[in-house]
Amino acid sequence: MQKIGKVDDYLRSLGMACTNRPFDALGRARTAQLINKSNQFNLTTRRYTEADVAAMEADPGKLTMQVRLVDRFGDNGMISVAIFDKGAEEWRCDTWLMSCRVLDPGRGP
Repeated sequence: MQKIGKVDDYLRSLGMACTNRPFDALGRARTAQLINKSNQFNLTTRRYTEADVAAMEADPGKLTMQVRLVDRFGDNGMISVAIFDKGAEEWRCDTWLMSCRVLDPGRGP
């Protein structure tokens, strides 16, 4: 086991790669699962079905985002979801949440 003294050094050693993209059919089931089961940062606790998620994919008035994370331990898959309502003057965050899978303090240094 490698011993790393500083948190920044540990985080760098993970080799994390984060990607994000709009909601899509391939990730729809996991998106709906996260929305309905995760309360991490989910301050509104709005719940959406797979049909709701599909409708958001096609709605030009929404910005949707699925965030995925890979590190040296493996693929964490989809770890976060965000939904924004696009307005003419401002955008409103409808939903933003993260999976507890990546907030586990047991994975830290």
